Amino acid sequence: MYFDTKPKSICCMRMDTLSQILSYANVMSGINVMLVETCQGLLLGAIIDRLAGSGQVVQFYSGQAPPRQALEYYSFAKDYMSNVFAVPLSLVSIIDKVNDEPDELPTGNRNETPKFDQATTNKDEAKLDLQESSDSAVSKSSLRQTQREKEKHQAIQLVKAKQMDTFVF
Repeated sequence: MYFDTKPKSICCMRMDTLSQILSYANVMSGINVMLVETCQGLLLGAIIDRLAGSGQVVQFYSGQAPPRQALEYYSFAKDYMSNVFAVPLSLVSIIDKVNDEPDELPTGNRNETPKFDQATTNKDEAKLDLQESSDSAVSKSSLRQTQREKEKHQAIQLVKAKQMDTFVF
C-alpha cells in the first residue's frame, strides 16, 4: 500500500523486512511490546495484527501525537486498539519519578470547553446555539486530548511495572 506510492514515508521498508523485524523481536500473541517507530504506524499495525487482541503495545513517539496514519487501512476492531497506549519520548526520563496519580503527569496546553450556568436567559441560549458549531470542534479536540492523557497514564503504569516482553526500535 505505502511501499508502491510513498516508500520514503515508511522508511522504504519492504514486507520481508517487516516480517523479519517481527520475527527477530519475537512478537506473538499474548506478549507486551514497547515500540519506537517512524513509519506512520505501519510497524504498529503489524504488531497489533500479530498480537490478535491479546497483549499490549506501548508506543513511544516524538512530537505532539503518535504517528498512526497507516492504522486506518488496517480496520482493526476496537478491542484490538484498546490495548495500544502512547507515551511521548520526553517523559521517558521521568517515568520512575511519576506517582500513580494521572494528575502528576506533565501536560501540554489544554483547550477545555467553557462551562455555562444552567440558568441562562433566552439571549444567552441563542449565543450558545451560535457557538455550538465552533465548540463541537473544540470538544472533539478536548476529547482526543483526554483520551491521550488516559493512554499516557496507562502506558506509564505498564512500563513502571516492568512487564514488557520485547522492545522494537
